[in-house]
Formats: sequence, structure tokens, C-alpha cells
Amino acid sequence: MTRRDAAALAVVIAVVTLFFSDVLFFGRAFYFRDVTRFYYPLKKVTRDIILSGEFPSWNPYLSEGQPLAANPEFAVFYPPNWLLLLPDYELAFRLHILLHYYLAAIGMYVFLRSWRLRIESATFGAFAFAFGGLLLSLSCLLPYLLCLAWLPWLGFFLGRSSRRDAALAALCLALVLLGGEPVTIAQIILMSGVYALWTKCGAGNLAGVGAGIGGATQRLLMIFVAALLIASVQIVPGADHLRDSVRARPFPFWLVSTWSTPPVKAVELFVPGALGPGANHARLYWGTAIYNWLDPFFLSIYPGLLVASLAVVALVLRRPGWIPIVVALIAGFVLAIGSHTPLLKLLYDARLFSSFRYPEKFLVIATLPLTVFAAFALERVIEGDERLRKGSMAIAVLVAAACILLALFSLTPRYSEAFIRFWGIEVHPLRGAMASLSLRTWTLDFVRAAVVVALLASRRRMTGELWARLAIAVLLIDLGLERPHVAETVQHEFFSRRPPATPRTDARVFHQADWYGATGIARSYFDRPEMYWVIRNGVYPHVGAAWGLQSALNRDIDQTALSPTADLLQKMYELRGLTPHWFEPLMAMSNAGYRAMYLPAVQAGSGPSIRPIIFVPAPTNPRFYFADGVAPSRDFVSRLSTGAYTRRIVFTDTAFTPASGDVLNVAVRSNAAHLRVRSEGDALLVCSITRHKYWRATIDGVRADLIPANIAYQALRVPRGVHEIELRYDNPLLRWFGVVSLIALI
Repeated sequence: MTRRDAAALAVVIAVVTLFFSDVLFFGRAFYFRDVTRFYYPLKKVTRDIILSGEFPSWNPYLSEGQPLAANPEFAVFYPPNWLLLLPDYELAFRLHILLHYYLAAIGMYVFLRSWRLRIESATFGAFAFAFGGLLLSLSCLLPYLLCLAWLPWLGFFLGRSSRRDAALAALCLALVLLGGEPVTIAQIILMSGVYALWTKCGAGNLAGVGAGIGGATQRLLMIFVAALLIASVQIVPGADHLRDSVRARPFPFWLVSTWSTPPVKAVELFVPGALGPGANHARLYWGTAIYNWLDPFFLSIYPGLLVASLAVVALVLRRPGWIPIVVALIAGFVLAIGSHTPLLKLLYDARLFSSFRYPEKFLVIATLPLTVFAAFALERVIEGDERLRKGSMAIAVLVAAACILLALFSLTPRYSEAFIRFWGIEVHPLRGAMASLSLRTWTLDFVRAAVVVALLASRRRMTGELWARLAIAVLLIDLGLERPHVAETVQHEFFSRRPPATPRTDARVFHQADWYGATGIARSYFDRPEMYWVIRNGVYPHVGAAWGLQSALNRDIDQTALSPTADLLQKMYELRGLTPHWFEPLMAMSNAGYRAMYLPAVQAGSGPSIRPIIFVPAPTNPRFYFADGVAPSRDFVSRLSTGAYTRRIVFTDTAFTPASGDVLNVAVRSNAAHLRVRSEGDALLVCSITRHKYWRATIDGVRADLIPANIAYQALRVPRGVHEIELRYDNPLLRWFGVVSLIALI
């Protein structure tokens, strides 16, 4: 690496730091979407379990318990996540996100320089990749960010020929696999595989290998196998967990097709905010109706107008490398638009897509290669490619003309009605505000396009190096305007202060309010500007885990619950239609001591101090208790709906009359429990912990069988006398394949 490269990398690092200075230096925190409702609280749970001296194999905070380390979404074995063990968790959480933007920017610079691009072109590509709308959108979708940050590093090592480079490529791919997002992993493997074969066997064999297709394929296969072995500690337990969870069952097509990209989304490559702004948690996103009243999966795919213009014209002019980029662009968009074509249904019926969700994920393969290609296009403009420069300028002129026409139209009396009708938002309560806001969007986008036109026009009057630096500055300003809206942040008190109404209890919380998101009272809260304070202060499921609250009977928002949990929730659906007190026996058997209900909106207040939820105490059973009666599992709904039950009745297929007993002492940890009990005869000890094949029990040191109880839970027959009982969760696959991963890594 030359001194100029070192200086350029210092600039890259400084710019990334500047872009996220509010997060690094001023305590602002990412919060949007899954950060609040999943990643922040549950990564804290993982951290707390580890710091308590346990291995995080079981998560007691969700759905009465479920596997933790085996679930790839937690990415327990992904090394950068170990930053979360730092003393200041809030700072560590922010740093572990920002680390991946540094990795992405530096990696793309190194990758492009390996292609002998100028320092300016490589810097341009690094910023376009790291700060483009798609990667910025991933600040709230962390598994995707964890995987994609390693893509340029993987490409860099695949393009080289030494054994060390092959080993480092395998390590990068293993890190991608440990990131845990399967669709993104599949896209990265596909893109990197095509890239490696193309560079080794196609035009521009920069590595000088000269190997044929057979040799290149063999090398790729060895790298892939090595990566699989290194990541096997996550892959094998993850596949095993998949078989035991709801994902073993095909998803309904409506769920698979959720977040199918509307074709008009392609306009966003050239016009940021064309479907509405991402700011204020997409509250004024006017494309919501064509997304079936959802926020977009990717808040933005805008790579910068200069990037999009250069890349598209370079494709049209068939500049070197255009074929794989066109194929990726077409294939990615066709898959991403999902249910807007018959293809997704055909793939679903063929069971190829029956366990995947969110077709918009495939915009990764459509847009990221295009962004990289733009760096090569910039290189050609620096070298004097006039056709490419003029074509790019023409696109920028068209964008500027379209935006100014829309801005002028928005000043007319007919605009608001036409805007609302075009986007299909007639029933949206904020439709008028959206129409008014669009004027600012079109005006700002016109100014951006005009600046790009002026930049491209100035190329002939400036040296290539000076013009390239100006192009980098224009790109940074363009994307810098988007960052606060796409990767939005909130004051640190959002996470650091305990919600005011949070109950302090060892019992679980049944968040009944969370099941009624479509009701009028729910909409009165979620249509507010402080919607995320509603989620936080309302201690919705998962959120409360950050403050030690365990949940019961909660919605499976990430579709990873164990099958027994799903079966219990199905019984809950049935009971809801049969008795007004359906929740009482379910809460009792689930150790749920509080029921979360909506407060009337007039009593909730507003702003960051809003209190949308009241936590109503409810009688419940302890986590461990002795049954006072047994009924067949088939009678679960009928007995509970007619009131023919006691609070401690247990539904199981083991028929006998249980004796009474007492739990004398309990010591519970995340993966284990030690109990001292006294039984008056053949008794049934009920454990309101989700059953799973890796739970083991002993009575006085002797192995005892756990039996299914109350649909989702487990029980243990206890003989007469005083006994010491041990319950322990131990997944042997984590140990076995931990050894395999360690050996492969060495």
C-alpha cells in the first residue's frame, strides 16, 4: 500500500466518522424498526447471560423460553458481536453497528484498488457502497448489515491467487455465514461465485491465474467447504432449530409475498424520496398503500444520482463488465417485485420460496453490483469517455426536468387531489401533509439533479483528478442529506432509562394489547409522531427484556418460535371466540402475572413521557408448581371454555390422579433450575418453560423423563418424599460443532 493509499484510507475513515458523528460523539442511538423491538433488548439478554457466567444456549425472555445460541438471528458466534460485552452496553451496541460501515467502506476501497482503479475512483465507490440508501437502511436490519459489510473483502480475496488469500476468503465467507440472514447469504454466495469465475476465466483476469473453469470451480468449492466448517457451530444447530420451529412449516403465501417491491420503486434509484421520506420512522411515506400499508423493507435504495446515472449509461454503452451487472439487475428486480408477477407464486408452489419472506430482500443483488460498476464508470469519465459523460448528464437533465415539473404542478390547486389519488392514500389520515411535503421533496431533488448536471458539464474544463475529487464531494453531500432520514437516530434516554410503568416482577407479562394492532385505540397511538416511544414505554414484547421482563403468549414477530409455542397460540385463538375469560387459565399456566392493556388515549399523555399501557395484575401459578388435577390434552379447549378447570389443572396425555406436593425452594438460571420439593405421593411437577428436546431432568441425581404438559410446557412425575430436582438445557450440537469450527479455523 502506498502513502497515497494510506492517506485515502484515512480520509475514508474520517468521513465515516463524520457521517455518524451524532452516534459516536453525541449519544444518539439507532432505534427504527427491529432495533427497538428485537436487536437492542435481545442482544442485551445475550450479553447479560454471558456476563452472569452462563453460556447463552436458552433464552428465557421470549415465548416462555426458546433456544438462543442455535437461532442464527442472535449471531452469538459472530465475533464482532463480542463488542457487546464491553462495560457500557449502549455505547457497545452503537459501535458494533458502526463497525460494519467502516468495514464496508474500507473493504470496498481495497477491493476497487485491487482492480487498479485510481484512488479517486476507489474512494468514490467506497462511499457509494457504504452510504448508499440500501446499506444505510440496514442500520435497523442488523443481520443484513453484518453479512453485506464483508462482501467487498470476500471479493478482494477471491480475486487473488495465493493459499493465504484463499484461507482469508474462506474466513470472510464464514463471517458472512455467521451473520445469520439466509437470503442475504445466498445472494452473497451467488454474487461472489459469479465474480470469482468471471475474473478467473473471463475477461480481465487481473489475478493472473489463467486457470480454467475446472480449476476455478475447485478452488471456490474448497473455500466454500472451509467456510461451512468454520461456521458449522452456527449452521448445524441453526438447521436443527429450524426443524423444531414454525419455520419447518411452509409459510402462507400472503406472508411470503409481504414486502413485494412495487415496480415504481425503481424510480428511487434516481429520485430520493420518490415514494416518500424515511424520516420520522416513515410516518409520511406516501408509498405505503402500494406496499399494502406497510413501510418499505428498505427505506431507500438511492445510491446517489451521479452513481445511478454513470452506472446505467455504462451498461447501455456496454462498457467492460456490463453483462453480469445487467443479469444481476434484471434477476434481482424480477425476484424483488414478488407477487407483482406470477413468478413468486410459481416458486412458492414449487416449495422453493415457501419458507422465505420479504421478496424485497433481492434488491441487494440488483443494486449493489450496479453501485460497484459506477466506480468503474467514473474511472472512464476521468479518462475522457465523452459518450459516458454526455449520457450521464442527459439522465441528470431528465431527472431535473421531471422534478421541476412536479414541483410546479404541486403549486396548482389540482395537485393535492391528484397526488392522493395516484398513490391510493385516500383513507390515510396524513394524506394532506404528505401532499404538502412532496413539494419540498421535488424541489430538493431538482437542486440535487442540477448540481450533478453542472458537475458533469464541468468535466471538460477541469483536470481529471480535480474533477474526480469534486465528484466525490458532490456524492457525499448528496448522500449526507439522506443519512439522518434513512439511518435515523434518537436521544440515548430512549434506551438508557427504564420505562416509567414497567412492573418489577419475576412473573411473566402477557402483552394482550400487542395482539390488537389494527383496533382504533391501537391506531390512535401508532399514528402519533412518538410511535416508538409508545412501543418503548408500553414495554411491548421483546422490548421489556432489556429491563429483565419475561414475556408469555406473545406474537411471534420474527417467526422463530418453537412448534409447541405455535400450537399453544393456536389454542388461544380458538378460546378467544368461546369465552370472555379465555386469558385467565392461559396466563395462570404460563406464569403470567400481569396483563398489558391499552389505556384510553386521553389518559396517556404525549411525547417521550407517554404511557399507553396499563399493567393489570392477575392471579397466576408459580414457574414451578404441583398439579391438582390431570385432563387429556384433547380436552384443552373444551374444558377451559366451559370453566371445568382449576387454576392448577394440567392437560397431558399421561393419565393418573396426582398427589399433592410443595415446592420448597427454587434457584433459576437461564439454562437451568434447581428445586427442592416435597411430594405426598405420585405427584406431577409442572414447569411452565417451553418444552424442547434438549431439556433434561434428574431427581436426586437420577435421570427422569419430562412429559408434555399444557400444550407447550413440560412436567415431571415425582415420587413420595423430599427430593432435589435439576432441570438443565444442554444442546450437544453446540459443543460438537464448536470443536469442528475451532479445528477448521486453526
